[in-house]
Amino acid sequence: MKRHIALMLTLLLSLSVPAQVFADTKDDKDNDSKPVAEQTEDDGKIDTYIIEHKIYVSVEDLMNLLQYTKVSPTEYTYENKTIVFDGNNKTVTTNGMSKSLPNGILYYMGKTVISTEAVESAFGKVLTTSNVRMSFNVINKQIETPSAYAWTKNRVIAHALGGVNGVTNSNTLDAMKQSYKSNFRLFEVDLLPTVHGELVASHGFYELLASKYGRPIPEQYSNEIPTKEEFLNFKFNGMYKTIDIEEIVAIMSANPDIYMITDTKITDYAQSAAQFKELVRVCKEVDESVLDRIIPQIYNESMYDAVMSQHKFKSLIYTLYATSATNQQALEFVTAKGIKVVTMPPERINAQDITLFNSYGIKIYTHTINDAEQMKNFKNMGVYGFYTDFITPTQFDSL
Repeated sequence: MKRHIALMLTLLLSLSVPAQVFADTKDDKDNDSKPVAEQTEDDGKIDTYIIEHKIYVSVEDLMNLLQYTKVSPTEYTYENKTIVFDGNNKTVTTNGMSKSLPNGILYYMGKTVISTEAVESAFGKVLTTSNVRMSFNVINKQIETPSAYAWTKNRVIAHALGGVNGVTNSNTLDAMKQSYKSNFRLFEVDLLPTVHGELVASHGFYELLASKYGRPIPEQYSNEIPTKEEFLNFKFNGMYKTIDIEEIVAIMSANPDIYMITDTKITDYAQSAAQFKELVRVCKEVDESVLDRIIPQIYNESMYDAVMSQHKFKSLIYTLYATSATNQQALEFVTAKGIKVVTMPPERINAQDITLFNSYGIKIYTHTINDAEQMKNFKNMGVYGFYTDFITPTQFDSL
């Protein structure tokens, strides 16, 4: 009996104390005389912790291994990425987008630790070893180029980057952060050019002009277009951070699970071409792969040529709120161009047309739906997806 108790105590201790990882190519005696902390950062040997039968590693050790620079006790940077760890709330935040890892990140024995399984979710990298007594290898996860229309696995879209604290149409960083935390991965953003043609996230400049000139805005200033600097210094509703296309692309680069739908408002051919030329320029400057996750919305047939003249986008949406084309004409156009998604405003939806579009493999989204019962009714009718400010993917799945 005493022997059984001793064995049980040994097992319990093994599940709660750190186990140092050493390369097994040397004699153990050599390693015993050289603590891990004294070894060079690039030798791949880092402490591990066995917690509830999972292997965890110190975040600080891991970030050293990944060549990140520590800028605060919880924040690390590398190139265009900033990653913040919160062991108490069990989150990892990459360029402002917070991801919950309830079983993957912990505050343990005075350190923030992350499971080897969670490293893939947090960094897009795989931490490998064939034995817990061997050095770890860090391997970039093989990220497949997303296929056309792979984004339609997301059936709810965060409209104007999502609602934030009950506020809609803000297109702000705060809205995007809140939406991402609520598990949105497909975002729609309104984009407008500044006076010099740079793209910023905005549904219109009325709020900015009202803050500058008062309400009502004097007629001589009502059509004024701000500079990018002026726009980025403006806080929506006095508190929410405005953003431009550069920041959106940087966020997408750091978070490869994000897709972005553009709402550029302007339908004129030349102006549309100019807007998408600027968007493509920024993507190529920051991270060209982001272009595979940008889905332009087009509002008429001529806009298709304007957009595609700037980049051969993998997928598009034909949005019908600004066209005089009938549903039948829209169907003929998208099937001819290979477009697989059409967005209809609620007033254009009817069961017969939905069935017809679906028979051609065309998915129908509608906007902007914030009433769960209305969303459920459309869903039952055959509408595939929804732009929404507040109904989260989890809530949608329960309808």
